[in-house]
Amino acid sequence: MTSITLNSIIGLTYPYDIYVCDVYGNNCGYIVQINTPVPSSVEVVLPPPFDMSPAVGIKIITSDGCERFRVIDCIYITPTLTPTQTITPTITPSITPTISLTPSNTVTPSITPTFTPTPSITPTHTPTPTYPYIFDPYVYLVPEPQDTTSLTNLGTYMYNSGATNFLGWGNGGVPSTSNYSNDLNIYIHYSGFAGGSGNFISDVVFLNGYIKQTEGTGTDSYGCIQNQYSFNTIELVVEQINPNIQYFYTLWVPLNSVGGSMTNMTVDIGLNTPCSTDIASNVIPDAVLAAANVVVTSGAAIPSNIYRVLWIDPTCLIPSTVPLSSSLFFKGNTKT
Repeated sequence: MTSITLNSIIGLTYPYDIYVCDVYGNNCGYIVQINTPVPSSVEVVLPPPFDMSPAVGIKIITSDGCERFRVIDCIYITPTLTPTQTITPTITPSITPTISLTPSNTVTPSITPTFTPTPSITPTHTPTPTYPYIFDPYVYLVPEPQDTTSLTNLGTYMYNSGATNFLGWGNGGVPSTSNYSNDLNIYIHYSGFAGGSGNFISDVVFLNGYIKQTEGTGTDSYGCIQNQYSFNTIELVVEQINPNIQYFYTLWVPLNSVGGSMTNMTVDIGLNTPCSTDIASNVIPDAVLAAANVVVTSGAAIPSNIYRVLWIDPTCLIPSTVPLSSSLFFKGNTKT
């Protein structure tokens, strides 16, 4: 994994909200809130999409509305094996006049599923969460392509990785509650969800919607009504998927971003126009699974956290008739 060490933040008033973005200041993801002055040093772990990035943007927003943005060049040193077989990576710090940020690499085993023709090798992802998880106020939209090749590859990966009751929605429908958390943890670790593999086109960590934290009702950036602890409009453009096949969509909600508890969350889905509900209006996801925890460990396509997954079957098999000709819009309505 890759981390950034903040040695000092000068001229800003804490608490600080820390975001990581691309070098243009786009595709920002919330990392952590720091409630103490810096120094002392604080290490923040970057989410998976920024692992091995040549440079990242760090955005700091304070409680009084001040904002600071810096682009950090990341330096990656290949570890050298010593005669005692210890790995000793070194890092050259990058220092700016106002924010001292030191990228560092920690060698972490990656999850590499083993593919065998027999079920004799069945590694499992054992949840070993570290508490507390970072506060992450984003819902993640996960498209599962429904073509034969994608489903075969996904199902083979799930089986060989130790899944017992779920091999993907297209390979058996909505999962059962048996071994639910472990199977879903294996599922979201599938490399395709990071994008660039056949019809797994988009990195799902960027298909996200901000969860409103303040009380009352407001409007999101698309002008749609948004209630507290619901997520704002996620626009999925045609280029982010293969418009000539169907996808089944799930929504992954970090539990710590909705007040720490959730029974369910209704969802609106529309085609072509923001705030539209022509596909689903205030639809209720599977009530049993919406109340079941999914522990996602590190190395997945989305940040490690405790999630609630929204299953809307069969409505979230979209489009009803291919091809998809315009954007899809997903929006949280009411959290209970």
